[in-house]
Amino acid sequence: MEVDISYVSDDKIVVVKTHGYADAKSSSEMVKSIMLAMKEHRSLRCLLDHTEINFITGKTIEVFNRPEEIKNTGMPLNVRLAAVIPERYKEHFRFLETVCENRGINYRVFSNNTSAINWLKTE
Repeated sequence: MEVDISYVSDDKIVVVKTHGYADAKSSSEMVKSIMLAMKEHRSLRCLLDHTEINFITGKTIEVFNRPEEIKNTGMPLNVRLAAVIPERYKEHFRFLETVCENRGINYRVFSNNTSAINWLKTE
């Protein structure tokens, strides 16, 4: 999976744009890169734009363990992660949303950038 990371200083949001093939290894690498960017910009908000992912692979156990990977990066508990996803991957990402929520991570799934950004801007 290719990952482009930018920063919107007015809103203090790290923006991650992904493309291509998403698997467990590339997703783990992405998590590390995101947390480094968030630390660098002192941001607690991240928009993950997955609308250009064209294939996802991953076992249920890998998705189930993803919150621990996120926590192991040293992520503060008050971080907000908003993922914009294509409809065809909704079930996969809803499961990730549930396991994150169950482990105290503010990760939400959205169908468009506007809704995601509005959620990120709320306190």
